Amino acid sequence: MKVLKVLPRLVVDDLDTAVRAFEAVIGDTATRFSSGDLNLAKIGDLVLAQPPDSKPNLKQIQVVFVVDDVEEVASLLAAQNIEIVEPLGATGIGRRIVARGSATALVEYTELNAQTAALLG
Repeated sequence: MKVLKVLPRLVVDDLDTAVRAFEAVIGDTATRFSSGDLNLAKIGDLVLAQPPDSKPNLKQIQVVFVVDDVEEVASLLAAQNIEIVEPLGATGIGRRIVARGSATALVEYTELNAQTAALLG
């Protein structure tokens, strides 16, 4: 298993307002995309997410590790007795698993599909 990229992700209440602010600060144009009912924007390496109320764990995820083999990550986490908060499953952008990285922080491990991998570079 290889970590391909580490993505900082901020959860925001208003994606349009956040995009305008971070485009100005970062000096780059946002690329918008979605994963099911989750609206996202990427500006530089920053990912902004506006989740629906049905995804409360998303607000607790501190970091996203983009990996080449999420099934191997699931095995490694199980071998270390790491608490799995959301089991391995498909999303609109690939497959992911969410684990508890510490007492309060959640960590997402995502294997991107080809389309999203190309979008995120």
